[in-house]
Amino acid sequence: MKIKLFLSDCDGTLTDGIYQTSEKGIVSKSFFTRDFHGLWMLAHTGVKIGIITAASDEVITCQCRRGARYAEVIQRSKDKVEDIRIRYIDGGSLRQGLAPPRKQFQWDEIAFIGDDVFVCRDQLIDCFWMQDEVGVD
Repeated sequence: MKIKLFLSDCDGTLTDGIYQTSEKGIVSKSFFTRDFHGLWMLAHTGVKIGIITAASDEVITCQCRRGARYAEVIQRSKDKVEDIRIRYIDGGSLRQGLAPPRKQFQWDEIAFIGDDVFVCRDQLIDCFWMQDEVGVD
């Protein structure tokens, strides 16, 4: 199995999970430069990079424009597994306005990292859920 698409959640995965809010209501998040450098290095091996998040805010847009121009960014995802299937497996667009996908992938060619709790479907059984190994119920 060769990974051809690497997808990452954003908040809590590419950030430290802390939201800082000013007195004026301006929200900021902390991103670690090395995470984006690692994604860039992975992209240069030929692996496609995507960031998929339930959030929708200018902080993510700005950071990805600045530090992850090589990545496709999908915001406002209500069901990441379904959105991954639609966008990358079936080859459709999630919403109007997204460019059509350049390539379709098989489930076993996709790696995902995130802090979400999914009910893994049969296709995602090989994902990075190692609950037994780390003792998560």
